[in-house]
Amino acid sequence: MLIKLDNMGNIQWNKYFEHGHPDYGRYVLQTDDNGYIVLAETEINDFEHVWLIKTDENGNKEWERFLSFKQESSGYCIQQTHDGGYIITGYTSPLNWLNCYDVWLLKVDNLGYEEWNQTFERSWYNRAYSVKQTTDDGYIIVGGKAPTLEGNADIWLIKTDEYGNTQWDKTFGDESTWNTGRCIQLTSDGGYIIAGEQLLIKTDANGNEEWSKSIGSMCVQQTTDGGYIITGYKEYWWKETFKNKDLKLIKTDSQGNKEWTRVYGGEYRDAGNFVKQTADEGYIVVGYTEFPYNYPVQERDVWVIKTGKKPLSNEFNKQINNIPVGCQRSFYSNRVSINLFDKILNQVIHLR
Repeated sequence: MLIKLDNMGNIQWNKYFEHGHPDYGRYVLQTDDNGYIVLAETEINDFEHVWLIKTDENGNKEWERFLSFKQESSGYCIQQTHDGGYIITGYTSPLNWLNCYDVWLLKVDNLGYEEWNQTFERSWYNRAYSVKQTTDDGYIIVGGKAPTLEGNADIWLIKTDEYGNTQWDKTFGDESTWNTGRCIQLTSDGGYIIAGEQLLIKTDANGNEEWSKSIGSMCVQQTTDGGYIITGYKEYWWKETFKNKDLKLIKTDSQGNKEWTRVYGGEYRDAGNFVKQTADEGYIVVGYTEFPYNYPVQERDVWVIKTGKKPLSNEFNKQINNIPVGCQRSFYSNRVSINLFDKILNQVIHLR
């Protein structure tokens, strides 16, 4: 599902892309020609493969590519590169290694044809979730590596040259917790900021830690004042029966000290996956919200939130109108919720 909104959150158009299998959209970018490149995942012969879709400015498909390495491959992040092509990161796995994954870095040209690919191997479970091109035309990758099958992982930071050859790598965290890196950004001082599931980490240009905070998140971006905006989720026990979570939005200063925190959500699970500062110095957040489709099963809708520079309150009335759609999408109501906290506006949009 690809949705285009105007600056007030009204839907301008939406498109569906189907390959006849379970398909998932992972990442979208606007391209230099005002079209869009969509990084997706599809199944071919019962194995996962990267599905790359290029559209025009109205969401009409211009071309598509199916990319893989070994038996099973998936991409989580795509970025446009200085030469007009794209860099993709995720994971790949051979058929005969159950629960064994390697970090995968794939470079394609502007038409989606592979130029090269690299794998970064460690024992057991390793994945990458975010990649950025660096000022020297190399790449910085963040993800996680699990040295055992005990369910714990470290943040794994990898720096490569322009062809994906490793220049250095670093790990953060300890093996007693699950602490995968979810997002990385280049900072104005030439270093990096990493959003991990348990930690927010600032490094210098060589990956040496400058500071870290116990702030778990899914996405981080540097703001115009040199601080950071972070989104993810806050977990808590609901009625002492099951672990619930709400979407959280945190603003920090340049040293990672919290300036304010906002938490939004209902009685089911909600989370933020991406945040970006907007031209008016507010923030746009994309995530999901759950609703009881058929108790005790919950289903998820896309949730888009626009705030001002400093949201006024943690509280708002969230409408929940469950309108299932038919055909092959009968398990999803495909609703987009928009909330402008500082303008006291709550809007629910249904896709039909």
